[in-house]
Amino acid sequence: MKLSTFIEVFVVALYNETLTSNKTQFQIGEILEKYNLTFNPAWRDTFFADYTFSNLVNVRRHLGPISEQRAALSPDGFRWVEDELSENVVAFLEQHGASIGVPASDRLVSLDHNSQEYYVVKDGLAELYETIRATNDLPIDGMERSRLLSSLKSAKALWEAGQLKVIQVKVGILMAVEDAQVTLAATTKATVAALIVDALKSLVKNITGIDLDNI
Repeated sequence: MKLSTFIEVFVVALYNETLTSNKTQFQIGEILEKYNLTFNPAWRDTFFADYTFSNLVNVRRHLGPISEQRAALSPDGFRWVEDELSENVVAFLEQHGASIGVPASDRLVSLDHNSQEYYVVKDGLAELYETIRATNDLPIDGMERSRLLSSLKSAKALWEAGQLKVIQVKVGILMAVEDAQVTLAATTKATVAALIVDALKSLVKNITGIDLDNI
């Protein structure tokens, strides 16, 4: 989805949520999560500066990730949705893949293969794999080493994808890293695992508004 299309879908979702709730202001992450919208990290620097977005949505900016910024429809936003769609708001949302009630675990996370967070995870997984493969004095036997290596190999393969479900990030990657982190607790490589965990949680939170700790 292009940024221009995403902005239109976001505005329509914000309109629908304003009409169907008792609120006029929302965290951006609330709208992303409820309507199954995936925010592309590549848009981070241009999203709020986009003319269409700034004209249709009023945002209260503060320090923190995009998902925690607060947004409300502007008067122009109300008029735009009603003039463009009339009674077809729900149909427009469905046409563009937005839906209400999709479980958080099934939300999609788009991976920007050029982002810093992506390479923190990619390089970190490779480093953990090699450490467990080559270090002889770890407190594990051969079967446990094989299990850990298999988990990390699968995690590396998953991370090459363009999109992952939130549950795949948690079970397929985060848990594999945390597992390795326990084994490497007495080594300097435990810091690498911790950096991967932080990067994964931050990336998913920024894109979807979902806290991996609560999945």
